[in-house]
Amino acid sequence: SAMAIAEGFAVFSPDSTEDGARDPEGRPCGKRWDFVAVGERTNADLSFLRAVIEKTVPSLRPEGSDHRIFLTGISNGGFMTILVATHFPDLIAAFAPVAAGDPYGTAMDMSTHPALERAMAPGVFRDLETGRMIHEPGAAAAEAWPHEREWPAAPSGILPPFRQFHHRQDAVCDFSCMEKARRQLVAHKYQDKGPFVLDGA
Repeated sequence: SAMAIAEGFAVFSPDSTEDGARDPEGRPCGKRWDFVAVGERTNADLSFLRAVIEKTVPSLRPEGSDHRIFLTGISNGGFMTILVATHFPDLIAAFAPVAAGDPYGTAMDMSTHPALERAMAPGVFRDLETGRMIHEPGAAAAEAWPHEREWPAAPSGILPPFRQFHHRQDAVCDFSCMEKARRQLVAHKYQDKGPFVLDGA
């Protein structure tokens, strides 16, 4: 944030809802972004973030400033970054998910790791194809994605570019999750600027 501000950017860090996200069984998911809607349930955070992008940010811009908006987020925030950018690609100049996977191919599961163990972030994320928890090696390494949730229709024209940031040995979100997100974004015509990958200890 300090580096961005020094370069003349304003930095907005919105806060996620608490228990707005629900798993497929309707169990609340703690203090985290609602990075995917389940069934007919309305997403708890998308309308809020759209209002930040369309109303809050423009209302605070100094006269003559650049109107572009860039998104980034880490972990659950990285999943949410992809979800927001693919829902509102006409509002975003570029996006950078960090340590994140595919929000359309992942689900939250509150049946394990209850709030007693992790009060603010109970449960786990699971890949919809393999059923594995996303921290497991090869968690998202599937040949096809028949369980992928439907992506929103993108507007015609050039879609915003993205650059992923990930550590190859990430023990929370396996590298295969980043690779799957990348393949899906490219398949949906988002411009891949090449991932920034850290390696080693």
